[in-house]
Amino acid sequence: MQCPALTRAPQTAITCFDDLVLFLEPDHEPSSHPLDRPPFPALQHAIHGYQDHFHADFYTTLWPRILEWAWTVPGTYAPTGLSFTSPQVSSCGTYTSAKCNYDTDVARYILANMFVLNKPQPAPECGNLDLYRLMNSQARCREEDVGAARLECLLAYFHTIAEEEQGRTITIERRQWLGQAHELDASGHTLAGVNLMETSMESAADATRFVNFANQDLHIHRIIPSGTQEEVLFSCAPEAFVAIGLCPRMTSDQVIMIRNVRRFVEYTGYLSSFKFLRLVGTRRVFDILSIDAVTRSHYTVASVDRDVRKATLAMLPTDEKHGRGGVVTGHWGCGVFGGNKTHKFIQQWVAASRANVPMLHYSVFGDVQLMNFLRQVEAAIRAREWTIDDVATRLLSNYSAMCAAADKAKADGYIWTLLSTMSTPSRKVSYEEFIATEFGLEAVGCSNLLLW
Repeated sequence: MQCPALTRAPQTAITCFDDLVLFLEPDHEPSSHPLDRPPFPALQHAIHGYQDHFHADFYTTLWPRILEWAWTVPGTYAPTGLSFTSPQVSSCGTYTSAKCNYDTDVARYILANMFVLNKPQPAPECGNLDLYRLMNSQARCREEDVGAARLECLLAYFHTIAEEEQGRTITIERRQWLGQAHELDASGHTLAGVNLMETSMESAADATRFVNFANQDLHIHRIIPSGTQEEVLFSCAPEAFVAIGLCPRMTSDQVIMIRNVRRFVEYTGYLSSFKFLRLVGTRRVFDILSIDAVTRSHYTVASVDRDVRKATLAMLPTDEKHGRGGVVTGHWGCGVFGGNKTHKFIQQWVAASRANVPMLHYSVFGDVQLMNFLRQVEAAIRAREWTIDDVATRLLSNYSAMCAAADKAKADGYIWTLLSTMSTPSRKVSYEEFIATEFGLEAVGCSNLLLW
């Protein structure tokens, strides 16, 4: 990935939004027609939000710094740009690892050039680092403008990084399995600890690794006015944006980690309600574990094996001492991906255990009913002293086998199968009922069932 420095300079001082528009888009001709759409409405909203929050004039305090950062190539930025090392076999011999390192000066340089629409040149088959669509998004008001909220997060990053000591190294790592996940030696591992949380993933203060509910294309390979879990995560930790231009589509046996990034922003809302709230009080760095999940055929052996393998690969510690902390996750593979929350929780627990993760922090995003059910399931498993393989076989493989045998799907979208303990072949049960029957529990309601 190449990021040439900005070479243009304003002909006159930029003191207002109209001046900024003419610099960002020199061919723009202002219109006097009252019904014409103004340029860069989200950017204008974001600047207003920045000035209201920080009680500072953007044009005299922050803009000159952004311009200087975009002009000045850091000494740590190689003339050849950013690229990955050749893949190396891990010390455990089960996967290969390719890495790209850049420091906070380089991250700031690239982000500043993105902000002035001096778009970096991505690596082949990688994502687009253009902010034009984000800046040009439109909403009825600032309070409903997700594009503006994402840009306000970026301005908050620039405001903070101007006063932060530089030199922190960020690493993008691409891993790929050499063999099967079950070939990993987990004989000395026990089931990982589980901390079920009603609150958000960000509330897990002890977790040093944060699961990104990614697509095959990291951050969908573009930056748009949207607020999914992944998009919120990158907005709050903007140093991660660099990876979009460096990472091609993930295959089924690949994962992407972005290590040692810092979260700068706290937020509220999700999707269309996402908003910048304030700067993060405590300066903490963490690792982003980017993994994509299947979007169909969730209960087949191939799909379950694929997703458990992928989560395991991301959760394995690095060859160095770094990366052995707890992992925080949530409903990965659910929502638009179509997965079942209980099913994906079990998969991630198995993966964390195989990877020898000390603690899996799991956010149910306020679903108290589900949290109580999962606590009962965990307690029942521990009371029976099941091993990792017991959980994987009895709660994942056995259900996949019964689904395959039944080969049955209701037209309304729920996946069902037959329980061997049921006397009537016509009785069909959900995954929650399958789990509940195994342990003698009461299943959670249909709100948690798989929807296609």
